[in-house]
Amino acid sequence: NSDAAMAKLLIRQGADLSLKRDDGSTPLHDAARFPGRPPVLVQLMCERGADPNARGGLQRTPLHVAVERGTGGAAARIIETLLEHGADPALKGTRGKTPYDLATSGRPGQPTRPLLKKLKPASRSSASTQAQPSP
Repeated sequence: NSDAAMAKLLIRQGADLSLKRDDGSTPLHDAARFPGRPPVLVQLMCERGADPNARGGLQRTPLHVAVERGTGGAAARIIETLLEHGADPALKGTRGKTPYDLATSGRPGQPTRPLLKKLKPASRSSASTQAQPSP
């Protein structure tokens, strides 16, 4: 689609992927929010330095946002791309939910067993998983 083509052009030309909205969300949050966008856009953003663990509204990461939109089809590819680029599935939002919690709470699109395994945090009690306030 033409929006994705324009975004790719801007990224290749050096668009600042660390810009934040008032709630802290980044362009990567936006790309992860819409499963209709090509997963290659998320991959390109990550390759160009977008932070897959950036905290947006409610301290959600792009991984939280992607899982909230579903876990099947293109959404699954976006989730896998974020994980491949260092998204931490153990991070919790302000409501205490990890992406795994969101994926298993009846969201649209049933996640596959391999995807659930990737989303499941290794240690559910780690202090680093707590939501941290934005600077």
